[in-house]
Amino acid sequence: MDLLISEILEKVSKVKTKKEKVDILRENDHQSLRMVIKSSFDSNIEWALPEGDVPYTRNDAPEGTEHASLSYESRKLYHFIKGGDNQITQNKRETMFVQMLEGLHESEAAVLVAAKDKKLHQLYKGLSAPVVKEAFNWNDEFMIIEDDGYQIQSGAISYWDSKTGKIYPIIENPKIVAMNPAWSNNNLIYYINFLDGSIQSAVLGNQ
Repeated sequence: MDLLISEILEKVSKVKTKKEKVDILRENDHQSLRMVIKSSFDSNIEWALPEGDVPYTRNDAPEGTEHASLSYESRKLYHFIKGGDNQITQNKRETMFVQMLEGLHESEAAVLVAAKDKKLHQLYKGLSAPVVKEAFNWNDEFMIIEDDGYQIQSGAISYWDSKTGKIYPIIENPKIVAMNPAWSNNNLIYYINFLDGSIQSAVLGNQ
Protein backbone atom coordinates (compact mmCIF):
# COMPACT_ATOMS: atom_id res chain seq x y z
CA MET A 1 0.00 0.00 0.00
CA ASP A 2 1.37 3.40 -0.99
CA LEU A 3 2.25 5.76 1.82
CA LEU A 4 0.45 9.06 2.26
CA ILE A 5 2.56 12.05 1.28
CA SER A 6 2.51 13.09 4.94
CA GLU A 7 3.86 9.67 5.92
CA ILE A 8 6.70 9.95 3.42
CA LEU A 9 7.67 13.37 4.70
CA GLU A 10 7.40 12.20 8.30
CA LYS A 11 9.85 9.39 7.53
CA VAL A 12 12.20 11.95 5.98
CA SER A 13 12.07 14.09 9.11
CA LYS A 14 12.91 11.17 11.41
CA VAL A 15 16.16 10.01 9.79
CA LYS A 16 19.40 11.81 10.46
CA THR A 17 21.60 11.83 7.40
CA LYS A 18 21.05 13.59 4.09
CA LYS A 19 21.60 10.31 2.25
CA GLU A 20 18.83 8.62 4.23
CA LYS A 21 16.44 11.48 3.50
CA VAL A 22 17.27 11.45 -0.20
CA ASP A 23 16.86 7.68 -0.36
CA ILE A 24 13.38 7.84 1.22
CA LEU A 25 12.21 10.46 -1.27
CA ARG A 26 13.59 8.45 -4.18
CA GLU A 27 12.05 5.21 -2.95
CA ASN A 28 8.64 6.87 -2.76
CA ASP A 29 9.02 9.15 -5.77
CA HIS A 30 5.93 9.99 -7.77
CA GLN A 31 4.65 13.07 -9.59
CA SER A 32 2.23 14.10 -6.85
CA LEU A 33 4.98 14.09 -4.24
CA ARG A 34 7.17 16.19 -6.52
CA MET A 35 4.34 18.60 -7.26
CA VAL A 36 3.55 19.22 -3.59
CA ILE A 37 7.20 19.67 -2.64
CA LYS A 38 7.93 21.87 -5.64
CA SER A 39 4.95 24.09 -4.86
CA SER A 40 6.51 24.82 -1.48
CA PHE A 41 10.15 25.26 -2.44
CA ASP A 42 9.98 26.85 -5.90
CA SER A 43 9.64 30.63 -5.65
CA ASN A 44 8.41 30.72 -9.27
CA ILE A 45 5.21 28.99 -8.17
CA GLU A 46 2.91 31.43 -6.40
CA TRP A 47 -0.20 30.35 -4.58
CA ALA A 48 -3.36 32.34 -5.28
CA LEU A 49 -4.54 31.95 -1.69
CA PRO A 50 -4.13 34.03 1.48
CA GLU A 51 -1.16 33.11 3.62
CA GLY A 52 -1.77 31.75 7.11
CA ASP A 53 -4.20 29.43 8.85
CA VAL A 54 -7.22 28.18 6.95
CA PRO A 55 -10.59 27.91 8.72
CA TYR A 56 -11.60 24.33 7.98
CA THR A 57 -13.00 21.38 9.93
CA ARG A 58 -10.35 18.71 10.37
CA ASN A 59 -11.22 15.24 9.17
CA ASP A 60 -10.55 13.05 12.20
CA ALA A 61 -11.80 9.79 10.68
CA PRO A 62 -9.31 6.93 11.19
CA GLU A 63 -6.53 6.76 8.64
CA GLY A 64 -7.53 4.74 5.60
CA THR A 65 -11.24 5.53 5.89
CA GLU A 66 -13.31 8.31 4.38
CA HIS A 67 -10.33 10.30 3.15
CA ALA A 68 -9.34 11.62 -0.20
CA SER A 69 -5.66 11.14 -1.02
CA LEU A 70 -3.40 14.13 -1.56
CA SER A 71 -1.67 12.07 -4.23
CA TYR A 72 -4.98 12.02 -6.10
CA GLU A 73 -6.14 15.51 -5.20
CA SER A 74 -2.85 17.08 -6.32
CA ARG A 75 -4.13 17.05 -9.89
CA LYS A 76 -6.49 19.84 -8.82
CA LEU A 77 -3.79 22.09 -7.38
CA TYR A 78 -3.70 24.23 -10.52
CA HIS A 79 -6.92 25.86 -9.29
CA PHE A 80 -4.95 27.39 -6.41
CA ILE A 81 -1.81 28.49 -8.29
CA LYS A 82 -1.53 31.95 -9.84
CA GLY A 83 -2.13 31.62 -13.57
CA GLY A 84 -3.58 28.14 -13.21
CA ASP A 85 -7.29 28.88 -13.34
CA ASN A 86 -8.54 32.37 -14.10
CA GLN A 87 -12.09 31.19 -14.73
CA ILE A 88 -13.19 31.05 -11.07
CA THR A 89 -13.68 33.78 -8.51
CA GLN A 90 -11.36 34.15 -5.55
CA ASN A 91 -14.19 33.25 -3.19
CA LYS A 92 -14.84 30.05 -5.15
CA ARG A 93 -11.12 29.24 -5.13
CA GLU A 94 -10.88 29.57 -1.36
CA THR A 95 -14.06 27.54 -0.87
CA MET A 96 -12.67 24.76 -3.06
CA PHE A 97 -9.45 24.77 -1.05
CA VAL A 98 -11.34 24.40 2.23
CA GLN A 99 -13.37 21.54 0.75
CA MET A 100 -10.18 19.81 -0.36
CA LEU A 101 -8.63 20.16 3.09
CA GLU A 102 -11.74 18.79 4.79
CA GLY A 103 -11.65 15.70 2.57
CA LEU A 104 -8.02 14.86 3.38
CA HIS A 105 -6.59 13.09 6.39
CA GLU A 106 -5.62 15.84 8.84
CA SER A 107 -1.91 15.08 8.38
CA GLU A 108 -2.17 15.58 4.62
CA ALA A 109 -4.28 18.71 5.07
CA ALA A 110 -1.44 20.07 7.23
CA VAL A 111 1.00 19.27 4.41
CA LEU A 112 -1.09 21.23 1.92
CA VAL A 113 -1.45 24.28 4.18
CA ALA A 114 2.30 24.26 4.83
CA ALA A 115 3.02 23.97 1.11
CA LYS A 116 0.69 26.90 0.44
CA ASP A 117 2.67 29.03 2.87
CA LYS A 118 6.03 27.76 1.56
CA LYS A 119 6.72 26.20 4.97
CA LEU A 120 7.03 22.46 4.37
CA HIS A 121 10.61 22.69 5.58
CA GLN A 122 9.32 24.00 8.91
CA LEU A 123 6.67 21.33 9.29
CA TYR A 124 9.15 18.57 8.48
CA LYS A 125 12.60 19.25 9.87
CA GLY A 126 15.34 18.13 7.55
CA LEU A 127 13.23 18.51 4.42
CA SER A 128 15.57 21.08 2.96
CA ALA A 129 16.21 22.50 -0.50
CA PRO A 130 19.51 20.58 -0.87
CA VAL A 131 17.76 17.34 0.05
CA VAL A 132 14.88 17.66 -2.42
CA LYS A 133 17.14 18.93 -5.21
CA GLU A 134 19.40 15.91 -4.86
CA ALA A 135 16.50 13.50 -4.51
CA PHE A 136 14.74 14.67 -7.66
CA ASN A 137 17.79 15.87 -9.61
CA TRP A 138 16.53 19.44 -9.73
CA ASN A 139 18.82 22.38 -10.38
CA ASP A 140 19.23 25.35 -8.05
CA GLU A 141 16.00 26.96 -9.31
CA PHE A 142 13.96 23.73 -9.05
CA MET A 143 13.36 24.19 -12.77
CA ILE A 144 15.32 21.82 -14.96
CA ILE A 145 14.92 18.13 -14.33
CA GLU A 146 17.90 15.91 -14.91
CA ASP A 147 17.94 12.16 -15.31
CA ASP A 148 21.17 10.23 -14.83
CA GLY A 149 23.19 13.34 -15.60
CA TYR A 150 21.32 14.25 -18.78
CA GLN A 151 19.05 17.27 -18.86
CA ILE A 152 15.60 16.74 -20.25
CA GLN A 153 15.34 19.48 -22.86
CA SER A 154 11.80 18.87 -24.06
CA GLY A 155 8.57 17.25 -23.06
CA ALA A 156 5.26 16.50 -24.71
CA ILE A 157 1.65 15.80 -23.86
CA SER A 158 -0.53 13.78 -26.18
CA TYR A 159 -4.21 12.88 -26.27
CA TRP A 160 -5.32 9.32 -26.90
CA ASP A 161 -8.73 8.94 -28.51
CA SER A 162 -10.16 5.74 -27.05
CA LYS A 163 -12.72 5.47 -29.85
CA THR A 164 -10.29 5.60 -32.75
CA GLY A 165 -7.10 4.48 -31.03
CA LYS A 166 -5.29 7.48 -32.49
CA ILE A 167 -2.85 9.67 -30.55
CA TYR A 168 -2.94 13.43 -31.09
CA PRO A 169 -0.17 15.77 -29.91
CA ILE A 170 -1.24 18.64 -27.64
CA ILE A 171 2.11 20.02 -26.48
CA GLU A 172 5.09 19.68 -28.82
CA ASN A 173 7.30 22.61 -27.88
CA PRO A 174 11.03 21.85 -27.49
CA LYS A 175 11.31 24.73 -25.01
CA ILE A 176 8.74 23.19 -22.66
CA VAL A 177 9.07 20.30 -20.25
CA ALA A 178 5.34 19.70 -19.81
CA MET A 179 4.49 17.63 -16.76
CA ASN A 180 1.64 16.91 -14.34
CA PRO A 181 -1.21 17.52 -16.82
CA ALA A 182 -4.70 18.08 -15.43
CA TRP A 183 -7.82 17.92 -17.59
CA SER A 184 -10.25 20.77 -16.92
CA ASN A 185 -13.96 20.57 -17.62
CA ASN A 186 -13.70 23.55 -19.99
CA ASN A 187 -11.72 21.63 -22.63
CA LEU A 188 -8.35 22.84 -21.37
CA ILE A 189 -5.28 20.89 -20.35
CA TYR A 190 -3.34 22.54 -17.52
CA TYR A 191 0.27 21.55 -16.93
CA ILE A 192 3.43 22.67 -15.18
CA ASN A 193 6.36 23.77 -17.28
CA PHE A 194 9.22 22.57 -15.14
CA LEU A 195 11.72 24.79 -16.94
CA ASP A 196 10.31 27.90 -15.32
CA GLY A 197 7.83 26.55 -12.78
CA SER A 198 4.88 28.20 -14.48
CA ILE A 199 1.36 26.80 -14.73
CA GLN A 200 0.22 26.84 -18.36
CA SER A 201 -2.72 25.62 -20.37
CA ALA A 202 -3.48 24.30 -23.82
CA VAL A 203 -6.78 23.88 -25.63
CA LEU A 204 -7.89 20.35 -26.40
CA GLY A 205 -9.47 20.85 -29.80
CA ASN A 206 -12.02 18.66 -31.48
CA GLN A 207 -9.93 15.89 -32.96
